[in-house]
Amino acid sequence: RLPYFERIVSTINPDIIGFLECWNTTTTQVKSLMDIWLPLGTVDGWYVIKKGSSIIVSKWIFLQSWYSIDRQFPVLIDLPSSFSTDLLFTNAHLKCCDDGDVLRQEQADQYAEFILDAKTVGGVIDLPQNTPFIYAGDLNLVGSSIPLTTLITGDIQDTVTYGNGAPLDWDDTNLTDQNIIQSDARMAYTWRKDNTQYPPGKLDFLIHSDAVINIEKSFILQTEVMSSSRLSQYGLNEFDTSNASDHFPVVSDFTINATASINQKMVKNTVSIYPNPATTEVTIQIKNKDIHLVKLIDLYGKTVFQTSVIQNGKIDIKYLKKGVYFINIIAVNGTAYMNKLVKL
Repeated sequence: RLPYFERIVSTINPDIIGFLECWNTTTTQVKSLMDIWLPLGTVDGWYVIKKGSSIIVSKWIFLQSWYSIDRQFPVLIDLPSSFSTDLLFTNAHLKCCDDGDVLRQEQADQYAEFILDAKTVGGVIDLPQNTPFIYAGDLNLVGSSIPLTTLITGDIQDTVTYGNGAPLDWDDTNLTDQNIIQSDARMAYTWRKDNTQYPPGKLDFLIHSDAVINIEKSFILQTEVMSSSRLSQYGLNEFDTSNASDHFPVVSDFTINATASINQKMVKNTVSIYPNPATTEVTIQIKNKDIHLVKLIDLYGKTVFQTSVIQNGKIDIKYLKKGVYFINIIAVNGTAYMNKLVKL
């Protein structure tokens, strides 16, 4: 299916991608393909991170990632300095099928708890005020609509386990579920698989904090309904999207409001790695947190070193080849941080 994906990805030319159901695909494979399909012309190329079957690809480095939320993968992305803020992006794939209502609701409750925690000091995550966040993916809403209501309003159903709900956006209002339609048809379905008992439907959603970011344009791409002239214009073939997946790409362009730059406190100030660049060893410290695990990852996503035994925060790197690496630091509370390290 790679030729279909290549044409689609090259045509869309995204900054951030959320891939799902990538059980047998490695970060190394994805990075190699992205660096070929859409070369960035930078030393590092594309950044790729994975949890379970969820893979997130970004032009910019991942500062933190959280692995404790079931079937949802939040990462904090270090946007360029021109944006004056980071971005919290969550790639979601809620429980499948007709019998999944209970688990989908539990997963939605978990995300609402996570965002409410992010807005308050302490807990698993602390986000600077007005940090924009986007929640996207396959929500599998083939039964109850209450999980979607929870994701938009913060109305947690299991308050005993996940606490009382509250509005999720920074201005204490609901988030926005963007109503996205196809680029070449007046339809909003994102899934289609002909010759089955199921009709086309909207399974994929994009929810965002509209208090601090705006969607400028958005569309669902289904090449099968595009005219030959439109396909030729964008270098696509008629059956590219159906051959690539039974889910269609959902694409959005965002702008960030000026309010998002207020009171920003970059997560890089929470983690200290020094000296950097380094030749023999580095010292790692996380403000007000204990380190549980440290991984060193090369540019192809391969873990070259991993340890949970850290003496005074020091890591021996004499054996590493010269080059650029990423340090994945996991705190005792499960919070993960990602920083760049240069080995001389």
